[in-house]
Amino acid sequence: MTIVVELRAVAATLLVALALVASLAAAVGQVKARAAIARLHLGAPAAVAATPLVALALVVAPDVDNQVRVTAALTALVALVSSSVVSHALARAAHHRAHPHQEKETRA
Repeated sequence: MTIVVELRAVAATLLVALALVASLAAAVGQVKARAAIARLHLGAPAAVAATPLVALALVVAPDVDNQVRVTAALTALVALVSSSVVSHALARAAHHRAHPHQEKETRA
């Protein structure tokens, strides 16, 4: 039983380390990017990779309450689903800010 607990703890630590690497890579990319759309694109790994990795680490980790595991899994699911919608809205806002006088297309 002790070996299983230790393996779960090591797996959880590795998952958190991978999430940290993904977040740091996203942060460095956002700082170095010049365009708003590029910054938005380079920030995606933080939401798409890091959040599920941390949630998975909480699910795998020993001595974590089941309510915490469920909350972490639901949070990761919401982050995955909503990240594309939020990215699209931010990209639209950045485009409209860069081109304020561009006429809107009218649909017939």
